[in-house]
Amino acid sequence: MSEHCFDVSMVLENIGPHSDEAKLEINEQMTEHRLAVYAPNGAGKTFISRMFRAAMQSPEKSNSYLTKGKSAGKFSFGIKRLENGSVTNSGSLEVTLKKDKMYTVSNNLGMLFHVFNSDFVEENVRPNNYNPQKNITGYILGRIQIELSDEKSKEEELKTEIASVKDRINMQIARALAELKHYKVNSSTTEYKRINENYLRNLGANYLDYSFEEISTKLEMLMKIPEDLAAVSSPKLSVSDDILFTAKRALQQEYPKAEWDDEFIQNSRFIENGISIMGESECCPFCKQPLSVDAKHLIGEYKRFIEEKKISVHRELDNIEESLSETISEIEKFIKATDTIARETNFTASLFPSLEDITITVPDKTIPDCFEELIALVEEKKQNVGNIISCSEIVEQCIDYLTYLRTFEQENCELINNFNKAKYNLNNERLNLKKMLCNAQAARYSAILADYFAKLSDLEKRLEELHSLIRSKENESKFYRKDCFFNTLEHFLNAYFNGKYIIDRDTFEVKFRNESIGTSAQKVLSEGEKSIVAFCYFLASVHLIVERSSDYNRLFFVIDDPTVGMDAHYINKTAQLINELRSHFEMTGAARVWVFTHSTDFIRRLTSVNVVSNVFTLSDGEFRPINII
Repeated sequence: MSEHCFDVSMVLENIGPHSDEAKLEINEQMTEHRLAVYAPNGAGKTFISRMFRAAMQSPEKSNSYLTKGKSAGKFSFGIKRLENGSVTNSGSLEVTLKKDKMYTVSNNLGMLFHVFNSDFVEENVRPNNYNPQKNITGYILGRIQIELSDEKSKEEELKTEIASVKDRINMQIARALAELKHYKVNSSTTEYKRINENYLRNLGANYLDYSFEEISTKLEMLMKIPEDLAAVSSPKLSVSDDILFTAKRALQQEYPKAEWDDEFIQNSRFIENGISIMGESECCPFCKQPLSVDAKHLIGEYKRFIEEKKISVHRELDNIEESLSETISEIEKFIKATDTIARETNFTASLFPSLEDITITVPDKTIPDCFEELIALVEEKKQNVGNIISCSEIVEQCIDYLTYLRTFEQENCELINNFNKAKYNLNNERLNLKKMLCNAQAARYSAILADYFAKLSDLEKRLEELHSLIRSKENESKFYRKDCFFNTLEHFLNAYFNGKYIIDRDTFEVKFRNESIGTSAQKVLSEGEKSIVAFCYFLASVHLIVERSSDYNRLFFVIDDPTVGMDAHYINKTAQLINELRSHFEMTGAARVWVFTHSTDFIRRLTSVNVVSNVFTLSDGEFRPINII
């Protein structure tokens, strides 16, 4: 055995006939990937080729591949390259199947599996009546790539250097953004988002009114203000001068003495209490004696009098006294509320650069004695309502004090309104400062990164010049895919038919002795000739799955029964042409070819011309090496 060889493994489980006891498991050591497998009809060789073909096809439902009655199956194909008994490289192809689901493929072998079987014929050849497809476009990059090793090496060096410079630029940009984050700049802000390599690179000289440091200082002052600072309500003095004028009128009015002699005032409450207790009774509530007619008349007269005098002078004075007490209470509340708001607002305003001159002032907390003096005069009036009490000076003092308080109220209300407006506009002011900060940061880092950007531009220019050189050389070696396809198709058709059948490149039709047979090809060609045309089309379609010349070295041919309907001459020719694959496609290494067949004649021809190096037989799920004599 050669020193260099391969460990090859393959498993088919619940795929076609390969299930249960017939599950296929292969583990072989090979010197080359040139293999022939003899299998009688029904042994499952086509399902093996289908699994290789699945690696190159768009996924479809698994049902048509699964063994009847099975819900899941798998196919795996692995290769380990050995050198001196050690594994130097390995890879695998795996196809996982589940009933009613699309099969999945995992392929890290790096190979292009090109599969010929009945499915290929039915999908690509027979629908076109054995004529080639018309939509062949594009080109294949040629062999000159091998001569671009110096350019490719330089390309990688430039890419590495560019990546290094970009990393340094991105590190600086990340630092710039982190600094902005320190000032709580929202990352969704437009000015923040555009601080990137492209923007800074093209910004150029940018002169701003304020530097980054100046703007950040301004912003730091505003950042001390709480985000959720509520609007301040201005204290209101809920007091009217009317009560003072009412008190003045009552105190200076002289009431008739007849109505308010001392005896009446002293007895009025006793009488009202007796009437209340008596209710609807006809007896005196105190002595229990029946009331006389005169007593009843007197009570009636008293009730009438009370009804007519509901708003009496005495009651009026009581109300005035109560209202004056409430006035004092409201004044105290106003002073206290103003003091509270002043302490809160003045502290907060000190944090606003635009509110430095705003100061909420508080009235003197000591209420003048004039209000208490006025209440004392009302009390005196109640004792002798007939007296005229002079109070103009005291009332005037009370009015002056209320005017004094209203001046505080009005001035503070204006200041508080300005404060609330400033607070409302603070968010906009802060946002504008943050935008200015982003612009200043952009200008700042555009200057910091200027040398990096200059170096990056130089490297990118050199890389683009190198790419132009590479593209120019590659374009010189482009091969149009259509030409490659037809050249190969004509080559193999001529090898079989020696000019009997050709392909018209303009009409994409098969010609028999220069006469187009067009859509009649399927009727004109014999079964063996159909197999030949289909196989030649398969070989030509190699050019449809490669992108560049190096891809030909990745090809792995899986060929299932290519000689159906062929006579011995064409079977022999097919073996010879398979042997030419390496030279025709200019592969640098040995061609990878696995051939499946049920023809013993074809097996013998493959071994006799050394197309394959290993021969196996597949039967009842067993894969065994055989010798062909």
